[in-house]
Amino acid sequence: FPHFRVLLQAAEGYARHSGCRFRKGSFSQLPMDGDEVPEGSRLAAKLQAAPTVQEFMEKVRGQTDQALATELNEAFNILWSESMRCSMAARCQQLDLWPPYPPPEGIEATDVDCSKDTSSLFAMAQRLYNQEQQRNASFTRLLSTASFLADFAFEAGLPTPQFF
Repeated sequence: FPHFRVLLQAAEGYARHSGCRFRKGSFSQLPMDGDEVPEGSRLAAKLQAAPTVQEFMEKVRGQTDQALATELNEAFNILWSESMRCSMAARCQQLDLWPPYPPPEGIEATDVDCSKDTSSLFAMAQRLYNQEQQRNASFTRLLSTASFLADFAFEAGLPTPQFF
């Protein structure tokens, strides 16, 4: 999310303290300059992020920056896709297809494209399982960042996409 880089960098400490969630209320009634704030504290992270948070709130509320709007849509799409993937994986687990045994023929451990051969529940379950096995910290960070930005958009008062 390159157009949100400045916000994400400024709010990194806050995000660590909040579990990568954003709440506008966290930035109201902050103490004035001159009050002593422990370094590394949640309050210090909020104070550091507050000016940039305010700047980006105004930008997204104005809805004039198309690049920011595009990246917010991308964040919502990532979350929607992940929600659907988790739902399908949970159902496969309920059906004792996690992973399917024996594995479907012709599906390698690297095959993660669930859009192929959607007629076979066993093939879909195997591909979902393969996706789960290939998850890494980079992907987890992408999901956390998308969630943070979706929270930010909601708190800014932007409408959520129709699929939510």
